Amino acid sequence: MGSNSNLFYRPGVTIVHGEAGRGTVKRTYEFVMNGRFLHERNISPYPPQEKNPKGEVHEHWTMFSYDRARNSLVMRQYHQEGFVNQYAMPATVKTGAGLLFESEGFENLPAGWKAREEYAVVSENEFVETFELAPPGKDFNIYSQTRFKRAK
Repeated sequence: MGSNSNLFYRPGVTIVHGEAGRGTVKRTYEFVMNGRFLHERNISPYPPQEKNPKGEVHEHWTMFSYDRARNSLVMRQYHQEGFVNQYAMPATVKTGAGLLFESEGFENLPAGWKAREEYAVVSENEFVETFELAPPGKDFNIYSQTRFKRAK
């Protein structure tokens, strides 16, 4: 998966590549609670395929907030499997055109796991999300990459 050249976009369909195989994504973003939080809703169906014979549907919700005390964006993800992941954007990280979040903690996942999620801005209407995981004592590996383009 390594480079952006492996990501695909077809009008009306956002494609995700990752450990679960190849699937589609429906995602929305909405400011909620007087604009204080950004709420993301994501559903990713993966049809049966060689990499994932039974197929699956992944759903998660994300809430983005701003922590004034840390001067940092914080991201909390709630997954249908029961995982709750909390990430923050480290002040020392410079990503150029985008955002990089590193995990701070997980609920319902064994200790020692790490994750990071990067949103690389391609244009005003397009970004690439890269989600990476690292088991205890191991390096990060790309779990999934998705190219999103704003719907008209």
